[in-house]
Amino acid sequence: MPVCSIIIPVFNHASVTRAGLNRLLQTVDYKSTEIIVVDDGSRDITPRMLRGYEGMIKVVTHQYNTGFATACNDGALAASPMSVLP
Repeated sequence: MPVCSIIIPVFNHASVTRAGLNRLLQTVDYKSTEIIVVDDGSRDITPRMLRGYEGMIKVVTHQYNTGFATACNDGALAASPMSVLP
């Protein structure tokens, strides 16, 4: 069970998202970290690009752009429940 969730809201800019995800995936500890990308209604190749990360990240998809705060909140709702450390 992860102890840290990284929530990344994105809107278009697939190449920037890909570069960031690739770098992040090289450095995270998969046993304790989950990556949640919220695609906030992208109209470029972002949705297709994110499918290439299946099994490595969670993706929340909005049909239209809802804004940064809503995307962050929806990512938090998709996060795994954290275990309470003593």
